[in-house]
Amino acid sequence: MNFAGYFMIWLAVTQKIARPAVWQMCLYICIGANSQNFANTGALVTCVKNFPESRGVMLGLLKGFVGLSGAILTQFYLAIYGTDSKSLILLIAWLPAALSVVFVYTIRERKPERQPNELRVFYHFLYVSIVLALFLMAMNIVEKQVDFSKAAYAGSAAVVCAMLFIPLIIATREDWIQWNLENQDGMKPVAETPVDRALDIAREVKSEVSKEKEEKTMKSCFLSIWNKPERGEDYTILQALTSMDMLILFAATFCGLGGSLTAVDNLGQIGESLGYPTKTIKSFVSLVSIWNYFGRVFFWICF
Repeated sequence: MNFAGYFMIWLAVTQKIARPAVWQMCLYICIGANSQNFANTGALVTCVKNFPESRGVMLGLLKGFVGLSGAILTQFYLAIYGTDSKSLILLIAWLPAALSVVFVYTIRERKPERQPNELRVFYHFLYVSIVLALFLMAMNIVEKQVDFSKAAYAGSAAVVCAMLFIPLIIATREDWIQWNLENQDGMKPVAETPVDRALDIAREVKSEVSKEKEEKTMKSCFLSIWNKPERGEDYTILQALTSMDMLILFAATFCGLGGSLTAVDNLGQIGESLGYPTKTIKSFVSLVSIWNYFGRVFFWICF
């Protein structure tokens, strides 16, 4: 969806295809812009299920990186295409699509196991993202004062790319430490106590009850539309569609998020209409993206 929508826009802007009608351009934009909703939902839901005890931290980090995405794409655009504004559409078309194809296999549910140092690891991710945001902000200020060559833009993009992969190194290190601890514990003889046996029985009973509930829900999804669970429990799609909470959330996000996203997505056009120089417009868009990140992270730290 991302590639199809934005690639068709790029073909139209560069006049490689016949001039499309207005409704066709609206359709292309609708397909391309809404593709990120599927990627965000897949990543957010999977991470929340994998880390149920740290869902607030996880959501704050993921939404914070989404806020940085505009500034990150700007650095890649300057490094790859320079100042060719039409090529920015092409970059938005192929880069997110390629990343989704490469990393889609890493998005999978795992058995949630609370680790003792889980929160500390998330804070390490936060520190990396803060350093990345400060670096991007500094680069935007410097690029406005100094004329960069394409090699300098490439060096800046390389540093950004390296920082993006630091969380992967942190996660790999923690997995390695956990694997070594499990091997050491596995070599020790474990004496099962009555308490352990009781806990195992309780887990088995709980799993059987949850399986029965899932089977019952799967069999009677149409019959249980109006028999909604308590707030906080999982809803079926039909239950969510007929839920007043869902309608309120939909109306709030449609009015609030739609207006803010429209303003953010049109910052370039707003800058052009006010007569700002091209370099100022690029810096303005990137700085809004960076401060969007700081706002999301600050909200997570406070609440």
